Amino acid sequence: MSLRTRAANFAHKTTVLTLVGLTVFGFVEVGILFNQRRAQSKEWATRRELNKLSQEMPSESISSSIDNDNK
Repeated sequence: MSLRTRAANFAHKTTVLTLVGLTVFGFVEVGILFNQRRAQSKEWATRRELNKLSQEMPSESISSSIDNDNK
């Protein structure tokens, strides 16, 4: 095999490996961002639900239920 052919093969392999590596990295990065966004939306939903429950329940009953739990 000539030097030119070996150099071309090496260049092709490194290009393919670089593209594959960048593709894998991109998918991993998008997956991480998607999971973070999903966790954040779950947290927001939980906060909304807690806020809704705290508005429905008067503060006296909250403190009395806490007092009853501590006894």
